Amino acid sequence: VSGARPRRRSGIALLSQAIPMIVTGYLLQVAVDEAWRTAWIWSHVVTSIAFSVAFVLHLLVRASAPGAPTRVHT
Repeated sequence: VSGARPRRRSGIALLSQAIPMIVTGYLLQVAVDEAWRTAWIWSHVVTSIAFSVAFVLHLLVRASAPGAPTRVHT
């Protein structure tokens, strides 16, 4: 087993969080009403946190996969 399946699942989770993060980032820049801007800011913060968690998990899954390359410090 190459570990590609777990990385693929974590990559899909990462992408599923990146899309709303990008959309809310755009919407908070173009919102003119203060109420909408506040809503987009909160949505962007929540999706950014979810993206960050998914990114860390993606890195951890990759590092723990069998046959994953290891870093050698010289």
